[in-house]
Amino acid sequence: MFGMLGHGSEDMQLEPREVEAGRFGGDRVVQAAAGHAHTAAVTAEGQLYTWGWGFYGQLGQGADASMLVPTLLRGAGLEGAPVLMVACGKAHTLAVTRAGALYACGCGQCGQLGLNDRVSRNVFERVRLPVLSDARIVTASAGYCHSAAVTEDGALFTWGSGQDYDGRPTGLGHGDLTERLRPTLVAPDSMDGARIGRCRALAREHALAFAMVTHPRLGRAQAQAQAGAGAGGARRSQRLQDKAAKAAGGGGGDECVFGGLADHLVEMVVKACREWPEGAAGKAVIRVCDAHN
Repeated sequence: MFGMLGHGSEDMQLEPREVEAGRFGGDRVVQAAAGHAHTAAVTAEGQLYTWGWGFYGQLGQGADASMLVPTLLRGAGLEGAPVLMVACGKAHTLAVTRAGALYACGCGQCGQLGLNDRVSRNVFERVRLPVLSDARIVTASAGYCHSAAVTEDGALFTWGSGQDYDGRPTGLGHGDLTERLRPTLVAPDSMDGARIGRCRALAREHALAFAMVTHPRLGRAQAQAQAGAGAGGARRSQRLQDKAAKAAGGGGGDECVFGGLADHLVEMVVKACREWPEGAAGKAVIRVCDAHN
């Protein structure tokens, strides 16, 4: 129905069938998303294809018509920016560019587009975060009538309806069922201060690097602090960390709590972080490297 399988017809397929590679211009598909009756895919070159049901404009092609085959989005509303990932809801679509910008199109009746109204769009329009407006978005998700996005620093934003179309409560993580027409930050306290991010398996040495730049109480400075905890308590512990940071060229406090690490441990961290992503964690690694150069 509506051609969301991308095979050029509305026929049902009872077994998996590959969508012809030629429909994507010979480029390799690296990510795909399926909505209620529409589908989208991103290629290795960052091109976005959409197909299927388009009644609410969720295909982003500038019309409300359905499409039976993957159709290239030719920069409509995305300003030609390469796409990182795409998410499909019931009748709306979200796209995140490699530069970290978020775009939305489709049904907006519940505010799920995040554009501060209830108007539907048939072309992608950029969604702005009211808080941390310059934050780089790394992933997004589209639900039945709500949406969510995560920034590179682990902040979670949600918007849309706190109930589904049948009136059943779903919530947006803000402690109420209030509709949000714009992305709204979910209070970190409601998640015990946890940061949200993409999950991936880490090699052992990478796991060490991750721990060193995300946990403020790891390293030799902390071991020294624990050894003297009986004599100085918490104040002594903090002084030792400050001393280690200053010795490494930092300004004390949280500037560089890894300054007291043994050289071979620092070398392991640096080698494991040669391709560390941008963001707060990457900046922490840079501080460690600078302190030991």
